[in-house]
Amino acid sequence: MLTKFFWTWKTLFPPGERADARENVEKAMKELDWGEKTVSVRINPVDKQCWLKDVTSVAVSGIDTIILPKTTSEKDVYALEKVLNTIHGAEIGLEPQIEDGEALHNVMEIAGASERNESLIFGPGDYSASTGIPGLSIGSSIEYDGHRWHHALAEINAAAKAHNLECIDGPFADVDDLEGYRRSARNARGIGCDGKWVIHPSQIPVANEVFAPNQETVEEARKVLERYREASEGGKGAIQVDGKLVDEATIKMAENIVDKNREIEEMR
Repeated sequence: MLTKFFWTWKTLFPPGERADARENVEKAMKELDWGEKTVSVRINPVDKQCWLKDVTSVAVSGIDTIILPKTTSEKDVYALEKVLNTIHGAEIGLEPQIEDGEALHNVMEIAGASERNESLIFGPGDYSASTGIPGLSIGSSIEYDGHRWHHALAEINAAAKAHNLECIDGPFADVDDLEGYRRSARNARGIGCDGKWVIHPSQIPVANEVFAPNQETVEEARKVLERYREASEGGKGAIQVDGKLVDEATIKMAENIVDKNREIEEMR
């Protein structure tokens, strides 16, 4: 998730400019070299008439995934999947965005609604508006003791991981507050999220810093795996490494760290 780019015209483009936005996506896919990066397009939600034009336009452009905003139930995913299935060769992944209380209630069903699903994305702005959370800066946690998004992100992450999907935290609107972005990213990472949106170039290095495994932690994970392998060969089921209990659950955690580090190294 550290090398993903996406377009959105749901909020950035007024109705009169959406046709131009579609043409810009097609032009960019034809004329620019994206390398190994994942390119995603955020279309209009399925309750808007223009969503079909969005899908039929971008599905043949060569994009990798479609972000579906305001997904409220598995029916929204089914609708988009059905359209994609009618487009020959449309090997496109889906990324449902969870943005209100109904969606959070249905998040497990949404996660399992399609084999095309690749990740679930949290949308803190619309989620705040729909649930009455105060504030005007998307993604911030002002006037709240604790982590405001803990419950929502934890629910979304659990559903995503239950279906082997990635979980992506949404935007942080105050682009001048990099420390605020860093805190938000660390909270998301602590819950288990795999990445977080950036909406300004200044946020990119912070996201990479937070979500890329710390090399000291990577080396520790490798050490744990090696010691556990040696212990298993000797018939032991649980051991201590540097005074910490290591069992099967610890091994899964260590494998996750090493695997994530390998993925990032392969991207570079």
